[in-house]
Amino acid sequence: MSDVNSTDSPKRFSSALALLGRIYGLVRPFRGDFWLVNCLTLLIIAAEVLEVRLVGSGFKQIEGLGRQVSADGGGVGTFWSTLADPPVAFLGKVRSLAIIILILAVVRGILRFSNRLAMSWLGERVIWRLRSLLFSALQRQSFAYYDRNFSGQLINRVTGDVQRVRRMINMAWFTSLQTAVYVLGYFVLMLTIHPMLAVVSMTTVPICVWQLIRMAGKLRSAFHDARDGEDDMVTTLEENIAGVEVVKAFAREKFEVAKFEEQSRSLFERVMVVVDLFRGNMPVYRALVRLNLVLALGVGGVLVMNGRLWIAELFVFSMAVNVIGNQLRQVLNVTNQVQEALASSERIFEILDARPDVEERPNARPLPPGRGHVVFDHVTFGYDADHLVLHDVVLEVAAGEVIAVVGPTGAGKSTLLNLLPRFYDPNAGRVLIDGVPVDEVALQSLRASIGLVFQETFLFSDTVANNIAFGVPEVRSEEIVTAARIARAHDFIESLEDGYDTVIGERGVTLSGGQRQRLAIARAIVKDPRILVLDDAMASVDSATEHEITADLDAVFEHRTVFIVAHRLSSVKRADRVVVIEEGRITAVGAHDELMSTEGHYRQMARVQLGELVDRDEVRA
Repeated sequence: MSDVNSTDSPKRFSSALALLGRIYGLVRPFRGDFWLVNCLTLLIIAAEVLEVRLVGSGFKQIEGLGRQVSADGGGVGTFWSTLADPPVAFLGKVRSLAIIILILAVVRGILRFSNRLAMSWLGERVIWRLRSLLFSALQRQSFAYYDRNFSGQLINRVTGDVQRVRRMINMAWFTSLQTAVYVLGYFVLMLTIHPMLAVVSMTTVPICVWQLIRMAGKLRSAFHDARDGEDDMVTTLEENIAGVEVVKAFAREKFEVAKFEEQSRSLFERVMVVVDLFRGNMPVYRALVRLNLVLALGVGGVLVMNGRLWIAELFVFSMAVNVIGNQLRQVLNVTNQVQEALASSERIFEILDARPDVEERPNARPLPPGRGHVVFDHVTFGYDADHLVLHDVVLEVAAGEVIAVVGPTGAGKSTLLNLLPRFYDPNAGRVLIDGVPVDEVALQSLRASIGLVFQETFLFSDTVANNIAFGVPEVRSEEIVTAARIARAHDFIESLEDGYDTVIGERGVTLSGGQRQRLAIARAIVKDPRILVLDDAMASVDSATEHEITADLDAVFEHRTVFIVAHRLSSVKRADRVVVIEEGRITAVGAHDELMSTEGHYRQMARVQLGELVDRDEVRA
């Protein structure tokens, strides 16, 4: 039973038309180039049809001369002698036809060259625009979107799927137009010669169209499945390259190779479904197309013998049917490309249509001046509704206050601070900065006011100076050096081959963990934010360097509100207040000495670090 039943076909057809309409929307800004290519295509085909018609007229002139010689009682020898010394009128007509045909051939060559150049230009501009749109769409997405989607899948859509849409615009779209015009043009030519024979010669075309429609839906579904398989393979590859240190540290190379081979095998099987569908229909389709030529020659031969058709006209007919047959055979490849591109375009538009989980309001305003007064007003949050991470958190932080946030791993410390720059929105409650709810503030203004040093440092493959100035591209070099000095990064930067102009490797792998962390701190300081968030920022530096950095940071702390997520007592003791979070709830708030006087997580953490507990059973994880 066919997978494409009578109910599904109209839906698939309307869906395909909608996708094609959206793809045309990508071309619309370049519609001048688009219609130039279309017009050039029409002119090329018109010139070719006219050329064939003139060639047929030339042969008809020769055939007419032969008939005249035969009517005058001459034989073959007389015919050839007449051709050797043709009548002036005959010679003039043939010469004129030859000149016109030559001119048309030259014009057609120039038009074809111009057409291919315009088509390449259009295709490259479309792919540039589409990639820009996709990248912009990805930049708009919030953290939750990247939590749900693998980076390898997104990379594959911006690269591989875009290329397939480009091929459809460059090849399938214009090839479809070319095929339609070719078939129409040559069919009209055939109708002008002999209408009945023209209809007979196109008998199998409706069957071919039905065959294509029947195959198209299956192909699109198979291509979609193949692209998903490619996503899985690219994701495996991307993860393996990113995690090469872990793979080698645990000697898991063979396991990863087997895993990748399994993904490749799965992709191979999915692609073979496409190949089987395509190749399985090709012989039947091509046989139907070839049958048109057989019908044209058979019926046309009978008409010639009955004197109802000239041999020259049958010759033109056979040329026209052959051209139409070649174009119809090309439609099979076009259908393959179109369905592949439609499957890819669906995946592309999934990105373009995705609405960010965190959206800026239409009337969003800049964050008004202030010093960083922060309020978490009964905040509840979960990455999904069934698993809450924070429960009714209430916390007010005065402007200029230094707050340490401590608690067991997974308690929700980083999650709480990720609500400040609206990386996520709370399920319930509000977050306010200087009296303004953060969801009423323009994201650019909000995030420009907050300096962040993440637990996992990411650096770009760029110069040291550009990495420090990433958040403030217009910053002066003196300010970059000052921030580096505060972060205790200046000395090691100066020891690099090109100093601040040294290009560091991908993700900063040419630097040590502590060096990367110090650059991240400098990057946050150079923004001069009203709120500074250090999310376990000293985890990768030694105790001596931590002491040096925090000593210089004391001056920076005086001008802004600071949140410090830390596990080291040395960092926590510098805070004005310590907030203890356990299982998503604030269980204690107070100064260091105050919390040390009461039993709880903070006191136990301090005892462990100071070596006051010997029995590990007393230490809570």
